[in-house]
Amino acid sequence: MIVLESALGVEILQWIQQFRSPFMDAVFQGITMLGEVTLYIVILTAVYWCFSKEYGAEMTFTLLFSGLVNSSLKLAFHTQRPIGIEGIASLREHTATGYSFPSGHTQSAASFWFFLMLTQKRLWTYLIGGVLMFLVAFSRLYLGVHWPMDVVGGILFALFSVYLGRWLFRIGFSDGNSRTRLIPPAFGIVLLPLVFIIQDENLTKVGGMMIGALYGLLVERRWILSVIPKETVKRILRFIIGIIILLLIKEAGKLILPPSNWADTIRYILIGFWAAAGAPWFFKKFHL
Repeated sequence: MIVLESALGVEILQWIQQFRSPFMDAVFQGITMLGEVTLYIVILTAVYWCFSKEYGAEMTFTLLFSGLVNSSLKLAFHTQRPIGIEGIASLREHTATGYSFPSGHTQSAASFWFFLMLTQKRLWTYLIGGVLMFLVAFSRLYLGVHWPMDVVGGILFALFSVYLGRWLFRIGFSDGNSRTRLIPPAFGIVLLPLVFIIQDENLTKVGGMMIGALYGLLVERRWILSVIPKETVKRILRFIIGIIILLLIKEAGKLILPPSNWADTIRYILIGFWAAAGAPWFFKKFHL
């Protein structure tokens, strides 16, 4: 395991934490939730089911790709977190899973806002995105679960992942060349054994969702071809029903399948497939 601890890193975290108070603890625990996976599952499904399939699909692929990059780098660098280091207090440790570099929360938030900046190109995306990226990154330092280098790396790899992820999506799903259609299933075939063999919690989640979403998008585009309704009521019903069933898949899988890496992989594959193809089929079937 690589240790990123340094006298300067410890001093920076200690300097930040000298401003701690119960109020600030609550504030930054709230801010750090803006970088958590649950929030982006809600946003991605809402966009894909209720507003724009193409835009939602590209955003989903890009953010999942960024998650794969982050999980892979954590395993490659094998770095120790500041949790347990003398003189540093750590909060919300249950969100600090896996290794330290780069920061997953920071990279998730930065990837989302970089995607909006590159696709929307509007002033509000730069202003709000810049502020929120900084706050999420700072919250990881304030909470004592990452080193300064972790959050810097998270932002840099987010930018790299968004550019590369969007390019891969255009090749695999938007290009008219039929040969490119082989890319998504081939990617899934390569990714699946890696998820099973490596058996890392973060890689299992993001890898499973990526595999399910890849094949789900292919199925939806080939056979389902659902159309997003114009009626606001139907869009709201789509989101509510879709999320409820997604949560049922997630939680019921824990009861039906024995706790293991392969069972978790299957659950997250089903979640990704439901979001990409199962829900659109259901909506079309019941005229939502």
